[in-house]
Formats: sequence, structure tokens, C-alpha cells
Amino acid sequence: MSRGVLYSTICIVTAILFVVVAKFWVFERPPVRMKKLEAIKRGATREEVQSAIGKPTNVYEENRKWAYSKPTGWSIVYVYFDEQGRFEKYDYDY
Repeated sequence: MSRGVLYSTICIVTAILFVVVAKFWVFERPPVRMKKLEAIKRGATREEVQSAIGKPTNVYEENRKWAYSKPTGWSIVYVYFDEQGRFEKYDYDY
């Protein structure tokens, strides 16, 4: 086997491994830091939630449901607020 063929084979195998690892590492990661999300107390204000985990990607249901996602992943975190705008719960859809 010539050096060129060996070098090409190593490059292709490395690229394939990179793609496989990146897929599972990037696409499987939650869109927010779960420790920060889990630390939010029931009854926290929208401002407190946004301070803890950032601005939502989308807002639904008259500002009572926030969605957090990343363009490089398929997981979504939904954050729910009550009628007074206080944190109720979250769902992690992965």
C-alpha cells in the first residue's frame, strides 16, 4: 500500500469518526444547562427564568409556554408558566 493510499484511508476514517462522534455529542445535548433549569424554583418569575437559562427560542400560548432549542440538535425544553407568569414546570423532549 502506497503512502498516498494509506494517508487517504486514514483521512476518510478520521472524518467518518468525527461525524459519528459529533452527531451524538452535539445533537444529543440539551439546549439549556439542565442543572440551571432544575435549580429554578416553582413560582419564579419569567425574568428569573430568563436570567437562569437565557432567552427562549420560541414563545407559545400567550407567553405561557417557552421553548428552547438549538439548530444543531433535535431536543427541546418547554418551560410552562401559570396565569400570573410564574414558573410551573418544564418538559425535556429528547
